[in-house]
Amino acid sequence: MRQTPSPEQDLGNDEAGPRAGFFVFWDYNTPMAIVLFSDFGAGDIYVGQVKAVLQRIAPPIAVIDLLHDAPAFNVRASAHLLAAMVGGFDEGSVFLTVVDPGVGGAMRC
Repeated sequence: MRQTPSPEQDLGNDEAGPRAGFFVFWDYNTPMAIVLFSDFGAGDIYVGQVKAVLQRIAPPIAVIDLLHDAPAFNVRASAHLLAAMVGGFDEGSVFLTVVDPGVGGAMRC
């Protein structure tokens, strides 16, 4: 069983630590999960890269892969699908959702 680091350890006070410079905004006494939902697909490195960063900056938090084959580039369809799925998660869960309608294309700013 992994021991939960103290809040002081996660506030970036140790500049040599792996989470130096990151600030933590969760209550260690509240169960929480980070839920991933994306159109990344499972055939490349992007989901793994996201999970590696989450593990480094928030090691005690559970990371759940909800879906990585959301309708590609379709924000509206993905939003409806996500809305149908969120009811199964506890209050306090954080949804990290990425569906990019224009990946690889020209961006308007």
